Amino acid sequence: YIGSISHKKTTGVALVNCLPIVSEDDNSSPSSPPSLRPRIGIGVDIEQTFSPRRSIAKKILTKNELEHLGKLNGVTVDEEVLLRFSLKECVYKAMHPLISQWVGFQEAEIHPHEDGTATVTLNLKSGAHEQFDTIQAHWRRVEGGYFLTSSKVTLKD
Repeated sequence: YIGSISHKKTTGVALVNCLPIVSEDDNSSPSSPPSLRPRIGIGVDIEQTFSPRRSIAKKILTKNELEHLGKLNGVTVDEEVLLRFSLKECVYKAMHPLISQWVGFQEAEIHPHEDGTATVTLNLKSGAHEQFDTIQAHWRRVEGGYFLTSSKVTLKD
């Protein structure tokens, strides 16, 4: 199994799935079992659509993302900053089991679309994103004033 969790105050979400795991050819000795690694990562995040904290836009968004703020119908600019933050968080959670490395906010660009999908562009300094086959991200506004985001990342064969 593989999963992801997120919470805000009294609200929590979890995403769990039974996913295929492949054996890596690591030339391990006959006495040690082969290492196993997941081929798919999943991530989930939940963020309040309104937050009284100061803007985090310049810290978490790329220059290109900042230039495209405010073009999502029905979402205020402040909400969109939090939405993009949440989308980045869920993508990072999906990637981590696959590449086991820290990813900075400037290494990912995410553009949410009105249909609940998002375009994800990665430019990891390590080049680890070259291992990925697909990156999917989705979002929706949910009851209680939250954005719920989820993602799936798959490795190339």
